[in-house]
Amino acid sequence: MRAESLSSPELAEFYSEIVVGGDVEMEPMLQLVRSLSTKPYADSVAVGTSHHDLVIGSLDSDSVSISFWPHMNVFQVRVFDALSHCHETHKCRFDEAESLVESLLLRLSMTRRS
Repeated sequence: MRAESLSSPELAEFYSEIVVGGDVEMEPMLQLVRSLSTKPYADSVAVGTSHHDLVIGSLDSDSVSISFWPHMNVFQVRVFDALSHCHETHKCRFDEAESLVESLLLRLSMTRRS
């Protein structure tokens, strides 16, 4: 699913339907999406999603990809810098995910201003 922006209501609805449909293990992903959708930058970034993955940005440009692994109760957060073609991967708990995603998005935006 593609959404116009991170703040699009359809994005939270997508994950809400997954949770209500019986996959309650995805509740942390729903909570993270709801929280990120209220951020000041949420209107200006495009997103794509599948069941376990959320991509902020696009696969052919700078992006932050978030996967939730319910069996381990961890998020995997990957950042791709299209300019340098570098990527890195982080694993974190729910309580760390939001700040990690925000710091990676900020870093990408700052490298484009230089």
